[in-house]
Amino acid sequence: MSEDYIIESKKGWRRPEGGPTTEDLVLGCLQRIAMATEDMAPGFIKLQQDCVFHQRALKDEQVRNLGLERRISALRGVISKLKKDRR
Repeated sequence: MSEDYIIESKKGWRRPEGGPTTEDLVLGCLQRIAMATEDMAPGFIKLQQDCVFHQRALKDEQVRNLGLERRISALRGVISKLKKDRR
């Protein structure tokens, strides 16, 4: 029965007497909107999960880069010390 509402709501709304009522057409439209919303939900959930994953990956890379910067700085200090000792 609900598929009838959906099908009828896709057709033109100007009907001769005895056709679906305005309430029937509105019900069909609401069912179509609900179906479209349900179809979008899995994609939206996946998008949220991807966002969380990439935020964590970014944070991990920032921590890793900070460690590398410290190592580079320490190595530069060693190089400077070796240059001074060589003179």
